Amino acid sequence: MPEVYGYSALHNAVIARDLKGVHALTTTETGCDIESRDAMGFTALHLATLQGNKDLVQLLVQAGCDINSRTKVSIKIFTKTL
Repeated sequence: MPEVYGYSALHNAVIARDLKGVHALTTTETGCDIESRDAMGFTALHLATLQGNKDLVQLLVQAGCDINSRTKVSIKIFTKTL
């Protein structure tokens, strides 16, 4: 069954609030694209921010995620303040 929302492994780790999984995906040679987008244009950092998960947000920012990234509907990451 195809992934309807277009989530990457990193998206799924963020949704699961899997700090160790996110760390592994962002610090190893997994080929993980930290800027991959789902069907709505959300990156993993968008999802972590929407969850209010400060630990995941910090980890993703340290990994190099773009804090100025916008979704398809122009939601900016830090428009939603933690």
